Amino acid sequence: MFLDKLYRKYWDKIDKADAERVARQVLPEGVELIADIPYVPGGNKWQFIDVFRPEAAKEKLPVIIDVHGGGLQGGSKYGNRPYCYHLASRGYLVFAMDYSLSPEYRYPAHLEDVNEALLWIKDHMAEYGGDMNNVFLTGDSAGGMLAIHETLINNDIDVAAIYGLIQPGFDFNAICLVSGMYDVDKGAPKVMFPGIFGTFRKKKAKHFADLDLSKLVTKENVPPCFMVTSAEDFIRDMTIRFAGVLKEKDIPYTLVDYPKCAEQKLTHVFSVLEPATPMGQDCIGKMLAFFEQHKKIDVPETAVEE
Repeated sequence: MFLDKLYRKYWDKIDKADAERVARQVLPEGVELIADIPYVPGGNKWQFIDVFRPEAAKEKLPVIIDVHGGGLQGGSKYGNRPYCYHLASRGYLVFAMDYSLSPEYRYPAHLEDVNEALLWIKDHMAEYGGDMNNVFLTGDSAGGMLAIHETLINNDIDVAAIYGLIQPGFDFNAICLVSGMYDVDKGAPKVMFPGIFGTFRKKKAKHFADLDLSKLVTKENVPPCFMVTSAEDFIRDMTIRFAGVLKEKDIPYTLVDYPKCAEQKLTHVFSVLEPATPMGQDCIGKMLAFFEQHKKIDVPETAVEE
C-alpha cells in the first residue's frame, strides 16, 4: 500500500523518541533481565520475549505477562522495559514480548504472535520460577486491545476458533488494561486503519468484524478487570465505553480515571511511560493491590488425625 512507507517513517521517529525516554530512566535495582529469547524458532525480528525477575526470589513468583502498545504499528518491549522492571521489583516474574507490526504485517498477525508468546510462556514458566496459579495479563493502548482479545481466545474456544488458534490454557486471576485502544475505526486510531488492515474498507479488513467486544465478552470469558485512563488520555472515551460494556455484562471491574494533576501531566498510558514518577507509582500500586485481591493462596495440607 502506498501509505506503508509513511506509516513506518512516522513510527520509526516515535520509537527513536521512546528509546531516548527509556535511556533517561533509572531502573530499580535487584531485578534480573533475561533478554531477547525467541518464542518462534526461526521467526522474524519481532518474535522475541524478555523475562524480568527479582534477584532475591527463592519461592515461586506470581506472574505478569505484559503486552506493549504502539497502535499496532510501533512500540516495543524495550519501550516498556522500565515499567516491567518496576513490576518485577514488587515481587513479580514478568514476561514482555514483541510482536509483528504493521504495515509489514497485517492484522491479525499481532494477535497471533501474542498467542504464540503465551504458548511459549506456558511451556517455560516453571524454568523461571513462575506460579501457574497466579497469572495476570496486562496491556497498554494497542497492547490493551490485544490483551483483552487474547484473554477471550484463552478462555473461549469459540473465539479461538474464529482465528484458528490454540488456546494457551491459562487461568488468569485478573487482567489490567491501561488506556486500551479498543476501537481501531474511531478517533485518532482510525488514521492507522489502512496500515493495520491493508485496506481502507472495513468489509475487506480481515477480522475487523471480530473486534466488537460488546458481542464477545461475557461473565464467563473475562476475569476481573482493572482499567486505567485519565482526563488527558486522548482515547479516554474508549475505556469509558468498554467499562460500560463490562457493567452491562455484569463482569467485575475496577476503573481508575485520573483527573488532571498539577504536579504531573497524566497523558495516555502515563504509568507505563513514566513508572518512577509519583503518579506512575500510584497507578502501579493500585493495579498490584487489585492483583493481590485476586491471588490464590496455597493452603498447606494438614495431617488428618485418625
